[in-house]
Order: sequence, then C-alpha cells, then structure tokens
Amino acid sequence: MTTFTPRRIIAKASKAGKTYWEIETNMGNATCFDYPIVQEIEKSIGKPISLYDLETNEKGFINIRPAKIKPLQAQGSTQIAPSMPEPSASFIEARKAKDVGIYTSYAKDIFLELIKTPEAKDFDKATAMRYAIELVKQAKESFE
Repeated sequence: MTTFTPRRIIAKASKAGKTYWEIETNMGNATCFDYPIVQEIEKSIGKPISLYDLETNEKGFINIRPAKIKPLQAQGSTQIAPSMPEPSASFIEARKAKDVGIYTSYAKDIFLELIKTPEAKDFDKATAMRYAIELVKQAKESFE
C-alpha cells in the first residue's frame, strides 16, 4: 500500500485502442486501466490516499493497482465496522445485574428528593418509592 496524492487525471487511449487513465501524483505519473479505481481516486484529488499500490512494471511504467493489504482506515470512504462477537450469556446476565443496580440507585436518589418536598406529607413512603421507580422506568424507555 502506497500513500500518494493525486493531482490530475487524464483519459488516454492505448495503441490497441483501450482506454486508460494517466494520473499525475506527487510521486510522478502513473497509469490505471481500471475505471472504478479512477472514480475513487477522482474523489481524492489533492488529498493523500492509501487505498492503492503504485507498481512499476517491466517496461518502467508505474501502474495503480488495488492494495494487497487493506488499509485500516480509508480516507474519504465509508469504513465497514468489523463484526462484533456475540456477548456470552454470563456477560449478558452481569450487564443486567449491573443495570438493575444502577436503576435502583436512580430510584433511591429520586425517592430521597421526593420525601424532602412539601407535598411528601400527602403520601406515604411506599407511594413515593413506587413513583420514583415509575420515573426511572419512563426515563429508561425514552432512551431505548
């Protein structure tokens, strides 16, 4: 994989009449016979790219070819995220237990604030706790 900056692209015809493209880069002129590659390079005119290899053939011409090693991050293109392994059952159970602890803490904090309010004298502590739990459930659902 070679990093180069394309500057200009010129369509040409070979002696056999086949269309190819001459690409002026910061590393000299290179040729490309693959139009989809040329289309990608056109999107990166003036910007360094690392998607392709610059290979010199036996006649001394520099050709642009797809990189043999895929880049970790291609500039100017959408990167496909690697597939994530499925979490194990024990991890899922541990995550649920942690979430329960977090939500319990939230409900406790809301409860403690509720019983400090002047309106707290109008309801008992069990009602205040049910109300706090309901508020946490509503908040959780609104973010799912």
